[in-house]
Amino acid sequence: MNISASILNNIINFAGNIPSNYNINQYNCTDYVIDISNFTGNSLPDSWAPYPVSGGSSPSVLGAYIRNLPPSNNYTTNTQTSNAPNQSGSCN
Repeated sequence: MNISASILNNIINFAGNIPSNYNINQYNCTDYVIDISNFTGNSLPDSWAPYPVSGGSSPSVLGAYIRNLPPSNNYTTNTQTSNAPNQSGSCN
């Protein structure tokens, strides 16, 4: 996906001003990805799912939505199952 310099600057500015209090029910990593995507013009839906005590945006719900998107010239999707690579080096 190609984005303009102004969109990239908006993303960088947003990334530097994310909420300081992480809240799995109100604003979590999935919400962050949705917000960043919205800057690019690729709107992603709210991906709410219930949790044992409450609920919030869910990476698995968002992933299922993205996996089922129709083909586009703006992006590609990979529907093959795979595993993350093994960690190498130190993790700080």
